[in-house]
Amino acid sequence: MKINVVYFFRKPFTDYFSIEELFGNIRNGMPKNIEVSNYCLKRESKGLLNRVLSCFEVIGKQGQINHITGDVHFVAFLMKKNRTVLTIHDLEVLKRLN
Repeated sequence: MKINVVYFFRKPFTDYFSIEELFGNIRNGMPKNIEVSNYCLKRESKGLLNRVLSCFEVIGKQGQINHITGDVHFVAFLMKKNRTVLTIHDLEVLKRLN
């Protein structure tokens, strides 16, 4: 039985692609019964309106398993909770908090 996994990525930036590259390598190492697809958001994750619209954008793009990557964790609000994985890659900002 095939399992459908959808990776959700931020809108691509011209200078930043490390997360996408990492998940390309992970995708290549998946077992044959896991079908992986990528979904890139259409809007940048800047501003309240863009973020709200992105939350609605992903509703119809979900798979059996949804894996949110990078800085677009806010799209989880309207996704199926029991089928969604959130990976936070960078905790550097915590060092800067007082």
